[in-house]
Amino acid sequence: MVPAATALKPVLVLGHASWEAKFAVAALEEDGWTVDARLAVAPAADVTQGTPGTIDTSRYAAVIALDSMLGVAGAQLPRFVHDGGGLLLLADAANAAAVRAIAPARVGTRRSPATRDLESPVPLDALPLYPLESLRADVVRLAARGSLIAAAARREGAGRVVQ
Repeated sequence: MVPAATALKPVLVLGHASWEAKFAVAALEEDGWTVDARLAVAPAADVTQGTPGTIDTSRYAAVIALDSMLGVAGAQLPRFVHDGGGLLLLADAANAAAVRAIAPARVGTRRSPATRDLESPVPLDALPLYPLESLRADVVRLAARGSLIAAAARREGAGRVVQ
C-alpha cells in the first residue's frame, strides 16, 4: 500500500513565480501533501513557502522542478537524487545545467497542442508537449504521444528522476 501523503515528508516545488506554480502547489496541498516552495521573482529574489534549508532526503520526499529556474537549489539536486530522493522535471527543467547530467533525456522544442478541445477523445492532445529527445540508454519510457516520447524515468544512485 502507498502511504497517505500526510505520512510522507514534504515536497519541494522549484520554478518561476507564476500561475502554474500557484496551481501546482495548491493541487498538491489539496491532495494532502505538505509543500515547501522556492519560486523565483527576480535573478536574486525568491518567494518561499516553508523554511529554506538544505535539500536532502531527511527533509524532502521529492522535488518538483516546474521549469529551468532552479536557482541555488539546483546544485543540490544531483546529490539529493543520488542519496535516494525523487526528482520530477517538468517542461524545460531538464535544460537547467545543474540537472542535465541526471535527466533521462534532452528536452525538445515545445509543441503546440493538436487541438484546444479538452473534451476531445484524447484530452492530453489539448496540452502543449515538450517531447523528450536523445534518451539515455538506461531510460524507461513511460508515455508517448504518437511517435513523440512524453515521459520517461531513470535511476540515479538510490533515487529516481522522472521527466
